[in-house]
Amino acid sequence: MPTTRNTLIRPAAALALALALGSPARSADDHAAAAGPPPDTIVYEDGGEQKSRTDVVVESADWDAVAYKAGARSASQPGNTVVEVRWGDAPPEYAVGWRAVAGRDGAAARDAFNACLAAKAAGVVSRPWIDEYAQIGLGEACLLLAAAEKGKTSAAVDAFTAAQKANPKSLMADRILKGLAEAALIAGKPDEARKQSDALLSAGRTARRPEWEIDALFLRADIARQAKNPAEVSQAYEEAARVAEQQAGAARAPAERQRFERLRRRAAASAGWVLVDQALETKAPADFDRARDYFQGLPGKLGQVPEVLSSVENATGVIKLAAGDTFGALHHFQTTEVLHFGVPDEVARSLWYQAECWDKLGDTAQRDARLRDLRKYYPKSEWARRK
Repeated sequence: MPTTRNTLIRPAAALALALALGSPARSADDHAAAAGPPPDTIVYEDGGEQKSRTDVVVESADWDAVAYKAGARSASQPGNTVVEVRWGDAPPEYAVGWRAVAGRDGAAARDAFNACLAAKAAGVVSRPWIDEYAQIGLGEACLLLAAAEKGKTSAAVDAFTAAQKANPKSLMADRILKGLAEAALIAGKPDEARKQSDALLSAGRTARRPEWEIDALFLRADIARQAKNPAEVSQAYEEAARVAEQQAGAARAPAERQRFERLRRRAAASAGWVLVDQALETKAPADFDRARDYFQGLPGKLGQVPEVLSSVENATGVIKLAAGDTFGALHHFQTTEVLHFGVPDEVARSLWYQAECWDKLGDTAQRDARLRDLRKYYPKSEWARRK
């Protein structure tokens, strides 16, 4: 989550100091201009480890490079290594807004980021970075509200578009493009969503950000699955697994390698849902056997890890539900929610299917409770978008 440090300039103190020195009083704005903006911090990766450049002033930041000054010295950090820029002149509401986004509180996040934009308009913050970053936060906030309330997405689209206009090569271009794609999906515009996922894939390659590429491929698979295009779903997951495996092999640190290994396992597990979808459509016992065998073989191939075990539990539950074993299916979905809560995609899936089970069992209160949890905690998931 983006964070910040804040330096407050107190006009009264500035005036008192000026009088004590026997010089004409200057305004707080004059003092701020003389001193320059509060120092920024650049967080970056080096050899797979996170490091920081502190007490710098960032002059520009995009996916090519972050240019900064350290004292009188000018330098730059390659954009593809930058994890985060912590802006020293960010108003307090900026951190509040990102905390609200992380907590899925769309209304609080919207108010906080609107306050940031108001601070820029009032001259409290003068540097242009806030026009880009606060709009991204505002887009995330409006997207949460639209997803939770199934409302209009125009406010989110406007905010993300404004951020993109402010900096087409934003360090947060992945958030912009994913946000635009998710807004299109909520609005029922799959072609527009596909356009934005393609743009994210291209941006990932241009900016040398392989995780953006993988995100774009997962998004493409999601769009293709909703369009009932199993061939494209399989192709997207295979490509995502290939990129992740390649990056894991080239990783220079254990944490980096583990990150890409998790993505590889997630892609491989997700590919099995093509088989489940086919079985649900054909109702053929042979297709259910093929899907069951695929998922039962995953732990031996990929390991006993949450992203694998959660998908196995859910797939087993779906197959049992299709066979009429509602109680047995419900147990598997609940296991995913309780034991594998760190795998958001599969927990969202489990909540949807728990609601289906309770509906079949005639307990509408439990059904509605599961759907409320789904839309509260996973509002941007594929499952929350379902009717």
